Amino acid sequence: MIDLDVRHDAGGFRLEARASDTSRVIGLFGPSGAGKTTLLELIAGIVSPDRGRIAVDGRLLCDTRTGVGVPAAARRIGYVFQDGRLFPHRSVRGNLLYGRRRAISTDPAFSVSDVVEALELEPLLRRSTGDLSGGERQRVSIARALLSAPRLLLLDEPLSALDERLKSRTLDLLRTARDEHGTAMLYVSHSLWEIQELTDHVIFLDAGTVVGCGRLHDVLCNERAFALASRLGLENLLEVEILRHEANGEVALAALGDQTLILPPTDRLAGSRARVSIRPGDIVLARGRIEGLSARNMLHGTVRRMTEIGRRWLVSVDVGQEIRVEVTRSSIEELGLVEGADVWLYLKTFAFSWRP
Repeated sequence: MIDLDVRHDAGGFRLEARASDTSRVIGLFGPSGAGKTTLLELIAGIVSPDRGRIAVDGRLLCDTRTGVGVPAAARRIGYVFQDGRLFPHRSVRGNLLYGRRRAISTDPAFSVSDVVEALELEPLLRRSTGDLSGGERQRVSIARALLSAPRLLLLDEPLSALDERLKSRTLDLLRTARDEHGTAMLYVSHSLWEIQELTDHVIFLDAGTVVGCGRLHDVLCNERAFALASRLGLENLLEVEILRHEANGEVALAALGDQTLILPPTDRLAGSRARVSIRPGDIVLARGRIEGLSARNMLHGTVRRMTEIGRRWLVSVDVGQEIRVEVTRSSIEELGLVEGADVWLYLKTFAFSWRP
């Protein structure tokens, strides 16, 4: 979907990025100041690189060597800015209608009523954009971008100002765009769990340099990328079904396949599907059952992959879904771990976090 090799200097910061990935949805991950927004601006055509080329879906947008430079307005790229940048002289409705008028397709993926309902914008339609909160601006910006029927949707931290309920509704809308309408996206976040809600294809960016590009597990095999992910919060994202609430609502029981988890309290209803996350370093791995632990969760699984990364190992365990566990080299040796081995994972209830 995206193929780029660019260099750009801006205010003492240098971006030198080379990445190529064919996935329709790609996550762009990295810390603040890594150059994520700069890279989006280059792809959108807001700024031009000092040198290099950018292609999206096989269409060359920029090539400084041959002089190709498609104007931003002709790239058909929808951009959701981090600050929800909107037209101040138009109402919310006017911003949405502008997005619809930009659409080239006579049969666009979403109607105005679709996005208004999904993002709960009805009460805002007559308001001035200057009167909106940060979260309201973000929702309007996402709606306007989708209505423009873009070839590529650039999303710069689109959930940062939303509460949990609206994050969930927004992610549902983006999944619909991905699954039912084939919308291509480059999704920027410093939260890997958020990216994993939409894709397992990632570009890792740090200090202006791409340190990994491809499927998440493959990228994590790079020691620098793994260190970056660990520093920012590498998490396993799991889908569960709420079974019931126990101990006067102090914990929730949930099914992970045919196994059961005891999770932190939640207001989600029994029978509903939900997502939880847990960090690889918060999981204890054993070759057998252990009694007398404070960790209330035990999952039985099979080792599928073992990847040595510097002085650590990332062990992927199949428990019906993949869970990554971070262990030391000495633990691998002492436990005699090999691919195909039966293992037990021990997880504390409050090491889990609920996700939208």
